Amino acid sequence: MNSSPEHAPDAPLSREALISAYMEHCLEQGQAPRSLEALAQTLGQPTQALKSHFKSLPALEAGVFEAFLSHSLALLEQTPEYASYSGSEKLLALYYTFFELLSANRAYVLLALPPDLRLLQQLPRLMGLQRAFTRHLASLLPDLDLPGPRWSGRDLLLAEGFWLQLLSLLVFWYRDDSPNFEQTDVFIEKSVAALLSSLRLQPGSALLDWGRFCATNVVSSLRKGPWA
Repeated sequence: MNSSPEHAPDAPLSREALISAYMEHCLEQGQAPRSLEALAQTLGQPTQALKSHFKSLPALEAGVFEAFLSHSLALLEQTPEYASYSGSEKLLALYYTFFELLSANRAYVLLALPPDLRLLQQLPRLMGLQRAFTRHLASLLPDLDLPGPRWSGRDLLLAEGFWLQLLSLLVFWYRDDSPNFEQTDVFIEKSVAALLSSLRLQPGSALLDWGRFCATNVVSSLRKGPWA
């Protein structure tokens, strides 16, 4: 029996600090820990302290992507002019900020998501992001000036449509090798314009412009490997 004094555990981590520590661990090791218990041991934390934030390792993995969104929204709320934005401007600002944050953490995202980006298989990891995003979009819909009656289930259906748009943007960003991800910014602008004009029953040039961009840039990305 070891009679030396027991090492005191480190101070409990906040939810944000745990997410940061988990991401750092993944990048240092080149892979995720095998379990929440293994991560707790590495961090010098009781397992229950980690479970007070996330019940399992998959929940923690999902929490990372949800945190990217919540942090993006927090940054926007700190911008004085954000409150005066139109609905479409708020949507664009969210996308730009979200992907700027992903770009700042690109090494982790590339590690967390597989090279072939089979997103349907990754939905459990993105479930936290999906819930938070669709909830936010539902609150933003009244500002988007979409025509038609608000029947039961309409907002949920529309929010899920915007979620599919976010996934398409994620796939494009993942494969974007342009300087400072300039092509992703263009794709965001054209995608939002095309979707909103279509929902407003005014597809016109915005949809054609988005189609031309996809024909040129998405085809070139397809040559790099499967998208889904």
